[in-house]
Amino acid sequence: MGCGTSLAAAGKHPKHCAEQASTVSSPLALEEREKERETEDELGEKAATGLSPPALEVLDPKAREAFSQELENADWLGTLSLLEDAAHAVKADRECILATVQKNGVAVRFAADPLKADKEVVLAAVAQNGSALEYAADNMKADREVVLAAVTKDGSSMKFAAEHLKSDKDFVLAATSKSYLALAYVAAPLKADEVVLAAAAKSGTALYYAAGPLTADKEVVLTAVTQDAESLNDATGPLKADKEAAVTAVTQNDSAVNYIDATSPMWGDEEFVLSMAALRGGVLEIDQYADWCKADVQWNTPSTKFTFGVRS
Repeated sequence: MGCGTSLAAAGKHPKHCAEQASTVSSPLALEEREKERETEDELGEKAATGLSPPALEVLDPKAREAFSQELENADWLGTLSLLEDAAHAVKADRECILATVQKNGVAVRFAADPLKADKEVVLAAVAQNGSALEYAADNMKADREVVLAAVTKDGSSMKFAAEHLKSDKDFVLAATSKSYLALAYVAAPLKADEVVLAAAAKSGTALYYAAGPLTADKEVVLTAVTQDAESLNDATGPLKADKEAAVTAVTQNDSAVNYIDATSPMWGDEEFVLSMAALRGGVLEIDQYADWCKADVQWNTPSTKFTFGVRS
């Protein structure tokens, strides 16, 4: 029934016909309205969870130029305060943030939230300072490329990585190959894994972060002391009294003699003591070693003079 029908026949006032017509929309109009509702729902969800919607402000070119000039004149620390005090439009400007984090990666802390989730921005930040990962969005802390870049710059930034990456053996192997410090923050089971051997091959100091059983593993300890003699101090069990480990460590760094078990029977082995003295340029200070060594004694051989004396 159209609006041209008489009032009596229609039983409605023409005004009602106009209202009815206004409620009928084309499919295109309905689709547009649905998109609007989705946008409203999305913004509502972000508001409910405390997340801010993406910044819509556009930075005036003159304001960008002014900020760039200030940034150029700022030192490393001043860069932080400059961005912290900047207007939101600056903090939401990708160009300004990229320039800032390239000078001080930690400045990403003051960037607008959408830029903390911007991979290019975060990669630039961690390339300058690995610890900038702390202020990146969660999706960036779970990004293998981003975390590996951060660890390459600063191994300790591994502590800011997503938990699942700390338990991922392949990723941990890659991370510890970049920095042994990453081993300090990986899941406990991996500290008792072959991961430690790989890390020790990179730096003997990795032994410090290894789980107990591996600090008494001869292969791991020998690998570690070959890289860093002082890691013998982190060995446990009988390995501080192991001749091969001792010679390997002292050959690499003669000061490692201080980490050899001073009560070990091997200090009563003349051949071993002579080898230690030879590695130390012919001089070996004796503290609490075998009784026969404690008295001041000088041995003369065709090639080397060995001096043994009690340390004061």
